[in-house]
Amino acid sequence: MDDGFVKVIAPIDDTPAQRAGLQAGDTIVRIDDKPVKGLSLNEAVNLMRGKPGNRNSTEYRGAAARAVRSR
Repeated sequence: MDDGFVKVIAPIDDTPAQRAGLQAGDTIVRIDDKPVKGLSLNEAVNLMRGKPGNRNSTEYRGAAARAVRSR
């Protein structure tokens, strides 16, 4: 966690996060339109994982201040 947001350390190879383009240093700010700030790390991870077969929408900010939404 960094300032209340989830900070990506390194996306795991061959995962949806890596395929969506998340990179080390990116900050996840929303998951399925729910703000991450104020959630515990476990709550945020559970939202990202979701239920098997379900997709989620993740908004993150990269080191170059780009804002990206991923499905």
